[in-house]
Amino acid sequence: MYPGNPGLDYGPAATNIRHAGAINGTWELPHEPLANPFAKELVDGWSLSGIATLRSGFPLSPQLGYNPTGNDDTRNPVRPNRAEFFNVLNHANFTTPNPVVYSSGPTPKTPTAEAAPSSTAGVVSATATTSRQIQFGLKLLF
Repeated sequence: MYPGNPGLDYGPAATNIRHAGAINGTWELPHEPLANPFAKELVDGWSLSGIATLRSGFPLSPQLGYNPTGNDDTRNPVRPNRAEFFNVLNHANFTTPNPVVYSSGPTPKTPTAEAAPSSTAGVVSATATTSRQIQFGLKLLF
């Protein structure tokens, strides 16, 4: 995903099959207990055989159908990110303190009124960012 460090994209090849096995067997059809001589001749010398091949699937590398980086590199398709993390360390980023120092003061109607200090002056009452968030997404089209 990062062209500056191709070692990050190390992984199994698309043809890598980790587990593979084959099982086969043969069963000769019984012909002794058959009373009918025609049926006995029909199945005489016949056998049933079967072969089973079991293997793990091919590695899968999901890819995006568009190029969000805009680098026009068609040789290396872009893979989706497995998750998004926001504020991983859950660090509190506070807003600025309340800048209002005085809540009321002299006005044209009451020119002699004294200014009253604000009870929330300099108080930090919220955070600027959310708490830790981790989101995963998967979209299957079939």
